[in-house]
Amino acid sequence: MSEAARNGVSRTHPNYWVGVEAEGIPLGWMDDMVKRLLMVLNSELIRLETAEAQISEKKGPDGEPPPHDLDGAERRTRLAKQMQTSLEKLMAMEEAGAKKRKPKVVKSDEEAVAEIERRLAQLVNARLGTGGDR
Repeated sequence: MSEAARNGVSRTHPNYWVGVEAEGIPLGWMDDMVKRLLMVLNSELIRLETAEAQISEKKGPDGEPPPHDLDGAERRTRLAKQMQTSLEKLMAMEEAGAKKRKPKVVKSDEEAVAEIERRLAQLVNARLGTGGDR
């Protein structure tokens, strides 16, 4: 798939990666995937919390859920454990990505001025060395 054909598809969409070689994957891909998976995990957590809130409203006077909902409680517990495991893996991936990213080097004002002066001196020397003004 050409780059022009991929422009209409988000990098987080699976179709964006059809036909892309491993060498062609951009550096920010892992960060995008971690963010996307965290959003999916967050939406699943919200659904789980909503289901728990609905179940708590249905509890009987003794505080127990209806008998037909015991299987649902087990499923929600399994889902919560799976989500916790997924979250731990995603956070480990995020930490690994953060270690790989290079910190942005911030220059002081004096360093920035000195660099500009060096570049100007190089341009002047290049101009004078090639025959002067036009």
